[in-house]
Amino acid sequence: MKISAYWLANFVYDFLLYLIVAIIAIILIVVLKITAFNSGDALVGTILLFLFYGLAYIPLTYIVAYLFTDYGSAQAGYYFLTFVIGGMLPILTFILRIIGPSSGTIGRGIAWALRIYPAFSFG
Repeated sequence: MKISAYWLANFVYDFLLYLIVAIIAIILIVVLKITAFNSGDALVGTILLFLFYGLAYIPLTYIVAYLFTDYGSAQAGYYFLTFVIGGMLPILTFILRIIGPSSGTIGRGIAWALRIYPAFSFG
């Protein structure tokens, strides 16, 4: 088997599994009538956000996996990294923008630098 076929098959499999979760999340957004995500054109934006997040996050996971030697530490380290960058730093940059003009500039700078990481952009 060619290495490119191996990675393509892994990507397709991982993306299909991700799509199941994304579709369930979108269905829940519609059923629960969360207007911030489904009013007007927001539903199309939400669907595209979920789609592009999966397309960006999965390859990044493959790249970051090369930084670790075993599966367990890779999984734990990447979960922690995703939690901090995708969960905590969007809140921090938002708070910095609210506090004042000088801290808002710092918050925008941090946000601009972290946009390359899909979990931060999703957050």
